[in-house]
This record gives sequence, C-alpha cells and structure tokens, in this order.
Amino acid sequence: MFKYGLLFYLFCFANCLPSVIRLGGLFDTDDAEQEHIFQIVTDWVNEGTDILPSSILKAYKEIHEPDNCFEVTKKVCKLLGYGLAGIFGPQSPMAAAHVQSISDALEVPHIESRWDYKLQRDDLSINLHPRAATLNQAYIDVVKKWGWTDFIIIYEENEGIIRLQDFLKETALRKWNIQIHRFQPGQPYRSVFMQIRSSFSKQPDKRVHPT
Repeated sequence: MFKYGLLFYLFCFANCLPSVIRLGGLFDTDDAEQEHIFQIVTDWVNEGTDILPSSILKAYKEIHEPDNCFEVTKKVCKLLGYGLAGIFGPQSPMAAAHVQSISDALEVPHIESRWDYKLQRDDLSINLHPRAATLNQAYIDVVKKWGWTDFIIIYEENEGIIRLQDFLKETALRKWNIQIHRFQPGQPYRSVFMQIRSSFSKQPDKRVHPT
C-alpha cells in the first residue's frame, strides 16, 4: 500500500513541476567526456515521457580552466542568472569546493560525481561517486569470488593508490601476490605495459583510475 501511495505522490509531484527545468553544468577544459554525457542524459530524459511527462530539461554548459576559482565564480554567476534548478560539476577539487560553497549560500542544489575525501556534506550537495570504502570492499569481493591470488594494479595519480589503502591491507592479510605499476607523466602507456609483460602475471589486469 505504501509503495503505491509513494508512486502516486511522485506522479503528482512530477506533474506539478514547471514546464521547463533549467540545469547547469560546469566542466573542466579536459572534461569533454563528462560534458558529452551530461548532454546525452538531458536529451534522453527529454525524449521519454515516463520520467518528466510534463516538463523538459534545458541544459546550460560552461567550460573553465581547472581550479581557476575566479573564472569559476564568473561562470557560476552566469549560470545562476538562468534560474537553475541545480548545478552539476565540476570535477577539479578546488573548483568543486568553490561551487559547492556558492550553491549552498544561494540554496541551489549542487550535484557532483567525483571522489571526495569528505564524508560530511552540506544540505544541498550530493555526490554520486561511491565512497572509497565501498569500492575497496567491492574489489575485495571480486578478487575472492574469482579466486585471484596474483594480479596487477596500475594507477596514474597518487590519490588513486591512496584510495586503495583498505584493499592493500587485505592483500597483505591474505598474502595475495600483487604487482603495482604507475603511469608516469609524459611516459607512453605502452612502455608500462611492456614492463608488465616482462614480469608476466597469469591473472587479468586490475586498473585504477582517479575518476
């Protein structure tokens, strides 16, 4: 009974929304993929009638230099001038913290999808990225399920390996045999894979990215 009551409430709520819902997206200059996904999802929602039957989403996008807080402030103010229902992004930590502060002060929802060490967030801020502890447990469960004892970890940035601390502790406890390799700045990926090939591991690679 409760389930149907909730569905009825959500249906009524969706039909009470404005005809146009404006969303803003802030993206770093190297975040072309994130920007593309943002537009794809917006178009997907607009093409259907089951999610927002009486409304359409209108996306406003701004590109900025990573961690340039002055530029980010101008971009946020420009976006907020459109009367946004919420802001997505950006990915860079300093810029994201700045946007979160502005959004919280003006009571505009702020949505992120990046790793953030903070567990406590402001009332109007949501982070869709899984917590590091959750991902670590998922990695452990996968390794146990597949019975791996030898495998390779590849990371690109320091925070990538830092987020794996719980997993690395588990490998030590279970005496799993791991090799750790890092992509060095400016170094072709191919050279790392050649190095890995020379120290051949029977198990598939396990790759760690900072996203």
